[in-house]
Amino acid sequence: MADINTDIMRTLQNILERLQNLEHHEFAFMHTGDGVPVHTAAQSTLYWDYDGEDLYINTDGDNTWNAFQNV
Repeated sequence: MADINTDIMRTLQNILERLQNLEHHEFAFMHTGDGVPVHTAAQSTLYWDYDGEDLYINTDGDNTWNAFQNV
């Protein structure tokens, strides 16, 4: 039983280390809301506007968003 626990703990530690080392450009986050996004987010973050049915992408890692209207 100790070997299984040790293996599980090592696997979890490996996963945690890999997550901590990920850079935001390796995957995209999707935010959602009603209306045009004005908040700060990581570059390449996606945002779906339920109200206008538009998709946005953050272009600068701050609060600049580019709309892809009616996709």
